[in-house]
Amino acid sequence: MTSRIKLRDNDFIETWRDDKTNQRGVESCPVTDQKESGMSVVDLAKEVNEIYTSIKQPLDRTPQGLMQELDNRGQWLARSAEILADAQIALDSKRGEVAECFVGTDESWNIVKHLIEAKCSDEKKLYLLVERLNATLVHQIDEVRTLLSYEKAQLFN
Repeated sequence: MTSRIKLRDNDFIETWRDDKTNQRGVESCPVTDQKESGMSVVDLAKEVNEIYTSIKQPLDRTPQGLMQELDNRGQWLARSAEILADAQIALDSKRGEVAECFVGTDESWNIVKHLIEAKCSDEKKLYLLVERLNATLVHQIDEVRTLLSYEKAQLFN
């Protein structure tokens, strides 16, 4: 069974229900690609991937190399915090836009919630990835400081 539900501004979504399995779904929902702060989710994901690739490289264990790594990681930490905020905005915007598709529908809230989460999976993945990247950078900065202290102690012994 298929039904067409009128939304605001002459938009429609089509919902379906399989009579045999009683499963429901949404066929079409007028959700556009999100671009927050001038960068799309894909652009943010590419930048996160570049930072992640950089932090996987081995450290130069000389004091000058460690100072450079500390500086780089500090800059990446600042940028990752900004990307985290952009990812949160993109996720919230997409959730809101998808939720508007269900205004006036008679679907249960639980079904709608799961459909919204399914349609926002890319944004959620980016948000979680940036959150973990941010935490990793914090720990790596501590590690580089420890290594720098060790190298400094070795110079004076």
